[in-house]
Amino acid sequence: MKTKGTFKKLRDEINNMLTDINGATERNIVLIENKIRTMSSLIDRANKLENVLRKEKQEISSNVYTKLGRSRPLNLVLENKNNELDEHEDNTEQSGNPKLKTLRAPNYGSAGFQSLSTQEKVLILFRKGESVEQIASILGISRGETELTISIHDKRD
Repeated sequence: MKTKGTFKKLRDEINNMLTDINGATERNIVLIENKIRTMSSLIDRANKLENVLRKEKQEISSNVYTKLGRSRPLNLVLENKNNELDEHEDNTEQSGNPKLKTLRAPNYGSAGFQSLSTQEKVLILFRKGESVEQIASILGISRGETELTISIHDKRD
């Protein structure tokens, strides 16, 4: 009989321990779920901020390219076969070198403008004050290619 009482006490003690463990486990699960919800909301917020910053960066870089393009004259080295000026060129360079010419705004449909390389067209339009999007549209190239051409030329200056 004493054994039965001991087993009953042991069973009751084990049941109490299991109840305590289950309670602690439930509390831990609730805490972990709350932490997961908090982390998810922080990740969502970070993604939104990243998208906003990416858009702002694109706007700022586009504005920088436009401002830089309007602030400096464009000097390209062009030489036609007869060492003569094409209709879109203006020989106003002070260096005295007849091969170095400063370009004016061209007629986009003119044969002279069409004979230029894409890079030269991009730079002429950019210096004229056209936006990166407008240049890409006029020339049928991507915005990235337009920005790359402009940035490469600006680093050379």
